Amino acid sequence: MKEEFKSQRARRTQPAAGTSWDRFAHGHVLVMPDGHMQSWGPYGKMVNCVRSHDATQSWLDFLDADPLARDLWCAGLNYVQVATVPPQAFIEGVSSQLADTCR
Repeated sequence: MKEEFKSQRARRTQPAAGTSWDRFAHGHVLVMPDGHMQSWGPYGKMVNCVRSHDATQSWLDFLDADPLARDLWCAGLNYVQVATVPPQAFIEGVSSQLADTCR
């Protein structure tokens, strides 16, 4: 590899502290400024995105409108190796009221 490309590659794979790469985050849900939720990516456990002040109906609206989010929610219910943060009653309440329930 040419020396000039090696140095460019090193800069890209090892960003300096404070660069935008340091602010990269994995997660399932983005919450927009207006409170609207949208799918972000399949990393982690969707149920752990629930915040303490979230309403059941807001999650039902989100999961019923977004098939990817619903699938990630349902798949995460079986991930026993990852701890579940929100109260089980909330998770069960949302899961049982989905238009297309988890199998």
